[in-house]
Amino acid sequence: MKRSIAVLVCIALCLALQGITTVALGQECSVSVVKDSFSKSHWVARPALIRIQTTGFAILQRTEVTFTSDASGGIFQSVIPLVKLVGRDVGIINQFVIIMPAIATGNFDAATETVSVSVEGCEDTAQFELNILSLSIPLSE
Repeated sequence: MKRSIAVLVCIALCLALQGITTVALGQECSVSVVKDSFSKSHWVARPALIRIQTTGFAILQRTEVTFTSDASGGIFQSVIPLVKLVGRDVGIINQFVIIMPAIATGNFDAATETVSVSVEGCEDTAQFELNILSLSIPLSE
């Protein structure tokens, strides 16, 4: 009897909340970056296009994309998002960004930097590397 009442209450709640939110049972979301590394200058900010592939959840133009870097101590974030174009049918977010120079992000002496990407609506995160360009050029090459 208790089980029947619990099932009826669950069905009533599902019908009452229908259309408010979408719940996908057993479906997992994923986020991945199409290109896994970008170059970063010591002195000059540079533009870049980061393509983010999403699956398992709906994305919209207003879906928030967050970039978190492992560099610390600088004035600026390493990746500053600008404008994004969203392909809802294919699950692609084309995010235009500015990659700030190492002098402004506080990791002037590092060789690489890891950036995590998270997309609103999914708990999964993706990562890519920022390869800081070498200051010295070998004379043998």
